[in-house]
Amino acid sequence: MAVDDDDIRLPLVLGPVSNGEFLPLAAAPADVRLARAVVDRAAAAADALAMDRRLFLQTAGGMAALLTTINLAACTSQARGRRTGRTSGR
Repeated sequence: MAVDDDDIRLPLVLGPVSNGEFLPLAAAPADVRLARAVVDRAAAAADALAMDRRLFLQTAGGMAALLTTINLAACTSQARGRRTGRTSGR
């Protein structure tokens, strides 16, 4: 299923957003890759349910797919390598 990058509409915005007072920065390449991974996961789940991807993304399952993909992306070794600072609170 071909998806245009301009056509990606997710239940939760990934990347910079604005309240209308200014133009947000362009999405970082990591945000675009994450959005693509969410769309791929949602498309696979929608196909398994014989459902349209856009309709699937409007359901609780679509939100679960989005949050699961964010969680998996945050747990990769690349994300851990970028952490700075301590987590112990000292």
